[in-house]
Amino acid sequence: MVVHVSNTHLNLRPVVRVAAEAFDKRFLMFSSDRPGEEDSGSTWVVVTSNGVATERLTPHATYWPREAPQSLVWTDDSSSLLSVLD
Repeated sequence: MVVHVSNTHLNLRPVVRVAAEAFDKRFLMFSSDRPGEEDSGSTWVVVTSNGVATERLTPHATYWPREAPQSLVWTDDSSSLLSVLD
């Protein structure tokens, strides 16, 4: 699955990362932003179980530091945009 997470007002990266971790999936972030021009490109997250795909994509991935507590899990019953406002 590939998720577009670029957004000027919402930081959706932690939501996707925590969901991937909850389902024991691998995740890689890709960004076309250029240094000093962070708002010019787009950011995508690949979520997969495929080890071969992960191995091939990893050299092209963007470094992704942990941004959110483990408790940030969105479900049908519980999701809050306030938790991801930038």
